[in-house]
Amino acid sequence: MAFTTQIFCFIFLPIMIISYFCFYFLQKRCNFLQKIRSTDILLIMFSIVFYAWACFNDVLVFLAYIFILYMLGVLIGKVRKQGLNIKIYDNKNRSRFFSVALIITLFSCALVAIALIHFKCMPIVAPIFEFLSKTPIKTDSIIAPLGISFIAFSAISYLVDVYKGEADEGNFIDFLLYMTLFSKVVSGPIVLWRDYKNQTATISANRFIDGITRVMIGFSK
Repeated sequence: MAFTTQIFCFIFLPIMIISYFCFYFLQKRCNFLQKIRSTDILLIMFSIVFYAWACFNDVLVFLAYIFILYMLGVLIGKVRKQGLNIKIYDNKNRSRFFSVALIITLFSCALVAIALIHFKCMPIVAPIFEFLSKTPIKTDSIIAPLGISFIAFSAISYLVDVYKGEADEGNFIDFLLYMTLFSKVVSGPIVLWRDYKNQTATISANRFIDGITRVMIGFSK
């Protein structure tokens, strides 16, 4: 579902906006809806529908990927706060320690990078490796999931920002919305986790009009 299609402009986007504002005003009157963050959950649901429209078969993999990354982020945050270290060098004069949180962060980022290379670079890497090793490699046709590059870099931002303490790991709804938000999951821009987590969102008529104006300018380009 591209942003310029009739389905998005005249069906998906209007229904999403109307639904969001309905829940927004209901949430102000109902503590339960406010407690469960109904507007954020609504955006997540619409974002998953948007993603599934383009690649339905990858939705469950995408959600599992997000869950694993969140658990790694929570682990990094807890280990960093505890200040756990591994002694890697010791003698009579001095000792050196290596942060456990850094090890987990590097391992997590490596997993993200491997997944990105597998989907984006395997058709290029495989022939080079085959030439150097003189070993034939069978590679099937690989179709990269929608927005894999933006998803990967957003994930790395989350892991690194949590490790550096520039933002906490947040809750699962925060991270799920950060990773799936339909307005950026396909074509960016890449929003850093620390910028997303620390922002304060307020809704007003002027901000809404400004947003619609930006959308129309984007369509005209």
